[in-house]
Amino acid sequence: MSKKPYARPQYKVKPAVIIIIAVIVFVFSALIVIIQPSDQEKIYKAYNSAGSPNLSQNHVIESISVSKLGRLIDSGAPVVVFFGTTTCSVCVSEIGWYDIEFKGAGLVSELSVIYYVNRTNMSQSDVEKFQTKYAMTLTGTPELYYLNDGDIVARRSDFNSDTQPMAGQIRSFFTAVKNDLAE
Repeated sequence: MSKKPYARPQYKVKPAVIIIIAVIVFVFSALIVIIQPSDQEKIYKAYNSAGSPNLSQNHVIESISVSKLGRLIDSGAPVVVFFGTTTCSVCVSEIGWYDIEFKGAGLVSELSVIYYVNRTNMSQSDVEKFQTKYAMTLTGTPELYYLNDGDIVARRSDFNSDTQPMAGQIRSFFTAVKNDLAE
């Protein structure tokens, strides 16, 4: 008596099961994307938790990578860039004023954002490149620059004064930016 070999079982998955699994994966993926805080929320939370007294949730500060910033500067576009960190007490106290004075100078329609680079995320070679190529000091924080046509037009430190309060110095910086863009 010979035994019949068993045929390998064939599994059949119904199309409804595949569709249900695909929908579940899509829903979870969409939830992950939706729940992620925006760049604006991340900056607000980081500086607010560090004690920033006047940074609004609807601020104009946007993170940018060092490589993207280099390309943007090289393109000749006008750029305001803030190098700072949440561990810098002056950065924490000034960032809200940057937002207020940028908006107050009417720069939102012309520049739309202040680019933010977390100084602690820059490598030493990045720092040296920006020091050499763009004449930025980058020896401390905060550092705020306005560049146009690839050149520094104004830096926040140019407006430091013992006779003018911090907010006035920052206002003077953004007024200089506005005047340059009007030329």
